[in-house]
Amino acid sequence: MSGEVLEADLRDAARMLVDRGRLRAEAEPELYRAAVKGQAALAGLFRSELGWTFEVLEVAQLVRLHKRRVDVPGDRGPSVVRGGGRPVLLSQEALVLVCLVCEQLWRRPRLSVRELMQALAQVCAEEAASGGLPRVQWVAGEGTSKQEARWHRQNLVDALQVLEAEGSVEADSDLERVVMDEDADLVVTASRDRLAARFSSLSPALLGLDALPPQEHAAALSTASLLDPAAPEPDQTASVEERRLQALRRLVDDPGMDPFNEQTPGTAYLHTLAGRERGLALLAGLGLGVTVRRDWWEVTDPSGLGTAMDFPNGRRMERQAALALLAHLSERDRGPGRFGGTGGRRGGAAGGGTGSDAELGGRSQGAASRAGAGSDR
Repeated sequence: MSGEVLEADLRDAARMLVDRGRLRAEAEPELYRAAVKGQAALAGLFRSELGWTFEVLEVAQLVRLHKRRVDVPGDRGPSVVRGGGRPVLLSQEALVLVCLVCEQLWRRPRLSVRELMQALAQVCAEEAASGGLPRVQWVAGEGTSKQEARWHRQNLVDALQVLEAEGSVEADSDLERVVMDEDADLVVTASRDRLAARFSSLSPALLGLDALPPQEHAAALSTASLLDPAAPEPDQTASVEERRLQALRRLVDDPGMDPFNEQTPGTAYLHTLAGRERGLALLAGLGLGVTVRRDWWEVTDPSGLGTAMDFPNGRRMERQAALALLAHLSERDRGPGRFGGTGGRRGGAAGGGTGSDAELGGRSQGAASRAGAGSDR
């Protein structure tokens, strides 16, 4: 890094962008204003350290971070929460419906759910025979049971809820009514500016995804331009820059990371002196805490903006007790002293702002290690 440290409000905005990929003016007004004001600093950080594109769309009142990773985590993706439980990843049909809904709402930004259902059923029926799109049936009828029809309606509601959560569409009533009652009708209104901002990759047609095997789709979609060189073959040695980007992207994007999981010959990037220092500096610039072990890096965020991991997980009750005690001590009010009056944060490195090499973080690590503390993610 260039040594430039983000201001506190920019660090908060950066962490939320890493987690969600977007900031909306109506949902996070303070962070949105801070990101727009400090867009030069944020764009420089994400571009130089992670190779990610930062974009401000003032017409849509939206700030976007286009995150690109060739090694996409298998448990990530659009998800919805049903009945107060844990988030559930969208089904394949629901993902298809997200695209089709956007297409219909781009043509007509205001539609009733019945009109939307009718248009979607017609589009799917035209290509269902060739296998291009799934066949959807919203109500029970010949060859379609009530359970199957409800499943299709649930997928549609999931798609609309994802679009509603990101601010692209707005419904005038509870969308769950559509699942329970096949005659329920409500109006969905879309923002064309937000729909246009959804594009994050080059056109799949231009990229030739149909001619590529599925395992190569992520690499193709991650390219910034059609002139980018093809992804290296498994037997080719990745450049230092490619290894750096891959390691730092995983470090920032994943709460826990194995530094040896590079699948490249030679010393792991984060085990080199330059790689370790660069990783610690980047996490410090984002205001994240980090616990560094030989075989594991665990990133924590006490604010909960960048990751749900607000405190490292110990393996035993004694370790959790030791870590809880350190968290309590780091949060106590104190003036400037040997720990520094402004460095205390909860997390694996209680110094938070300076990573695991912070003075308080180092002392916390020492005390935690005597109690057997560590990370087992």
